[in-house]
Amino acid sequence: MNFPVIIKTPGHERPSANLYYEVAENGLFQVRNTALYRAVTRSAGPLPGLLPEFERLQLDFPPLPTRLLQEVVAFFAEVYRRYEGEAVVILFYRVDTREHRVGVPPQMLLGRRQFDGKWRAHHALRYGNVTRPIGFLRLGTIHSHADLPAYSSAVDCADEQFEDGLHVVFGDFHRRDLSRCASFVVNGVRFPLRADDVLEPISFPKRPARPEWMRRIELERAGSTTRYGSSGSNGGVREETRE
Repeated sequence: MNFPVIIKTPGHERPSANLYYEVAENGLFQVRNTALYRAVTRSAGPLPGLLPEFERLQLDFPPLPTRLLQEVVAFFAEVYRRYEGEAVVILFYRVDTREHRVGVPPQMLLGRRQFDGKWRAHHALRYGNVTRPIGFLRLGTIHSHADLPAYSSAVDCADEQFEDGLHVVFGDFHRRDLSRCASFVVNGVRFPLRADDVLEPISFPKRPARPEWMRRIELERAGSTTRYGSSGSNGGVREETRE
């Protein structure tokens, strides 16, 4: 069956066909012209004569390399060791060289004082912007879950609705056997991934965290902020809380 399909723009013209479909801002509509009426109805079913399509994803970048991941996990492990807190890094990718790169934004750990008087971080953080390297595209994020397992929490999923890209989580930093998970979000649709498909193998970090990365961490206490290095934001600050 042949029928016109038109895009409903301000200057579109109606076809003379008795049956056609309009792709409008708010969805797909069927338009039917007869000797008795002209009706425009929302099309909820399949369009006759057309092939079906399905949500799918094909990634065109290599897995994150072991060398980069070991530095990121060493950073996460040190944040957990010092503060029992979470941390986040931003991923960038250069298409022509197939190179991955990491940026560490300024980030604030929210905390609490325990009965023993020691201060520990919540499973939450706020982080600011980081400058995108010249020639690179923003690929996504990696963040840690401290002593919780790696999974896409409700907060993570809500955050991902507003940022297309790769999102990786590492968890169980109280153990030597880290957990990890990965997903890719496009247009609000989340595609769960096999971690091994986007991450090269890593081991629990034995190297120290990079000092310049640790200087991006601040602790926020009730009534005061303990600063562990300069962490001014690059441009406007974007805050997220992860639980």
